[in-house]
Amino acid sequence: MFIYFLGESGIRGQDTDFSFYIDPVRKETTGLSSPRAKAHLVISTKPQTPGFESSLLEGEGSIVIDHAGEYEAHGLVVYGVSMGNGVTNYVLEWDGITYAHLGNCEGELSPEAKELFEGCDVLMIPVGGNGVLTSKRAHEIISELEPRIVIPLQYAVPGLTIAREDVKVFLKESGTIEGPLPKFKVVKKDLPADTMKTILLES
Repeated sequence: MFIYFLGESGIRGQDTDFSFYIDPVRKETTGLSSPRAKAHLVISTKPQTPGFESSLLEGEGSIVIDHAGEYEAHGLVVYGVSMGNGVTNYVLEWDGITYAHLGNCEGELSPEAKELFEGCDVLMIPVGGNGVLTSKRAHEIISELEPRIVIPLQYAVPGLTIAREDVKVFLKESGTIEGPLPKFKVVKKDLPADTMKTILLES
């Protein structure tokens, strides 16, 4: 699976015959370029303008997921948990790897959320503050969940019209860092066994 960062909490996942979005960005609300490529699945942590997510779908059986529950689409298993304030966060399971996405998360994790996210292989987490997790709080949650890979989200990038902290604030306390990279290939045998690595992706 290749992971691409779209800016803000936006992610695109791409495997050989399958692709998905989490929180595809809208130019009207972020200042960042909206994606044009279609995908088999669109997941939303905080639903946007009705019809935007569904406009990115292609193929039979393609769906939008935007609330808590358990789902399966094209072999991808998705678990969503409500975080309050209209936000849903997710764990995805694909090819024996678990991905947790905490886009738009504001603060505390409920016991249910912590149980779902704990021990995930790849954690995608906001770090830029201003309505989402600050760098300090993100590090606290990372320590609680103990992922193997961390991918920071929702930090200042060129063109973004939302005020966020620079990702350098988060990286100062991040230990092993790789990147910035245009994309990151997640392979189970290559996941770090005894250490945690932070992957910085270009938007």
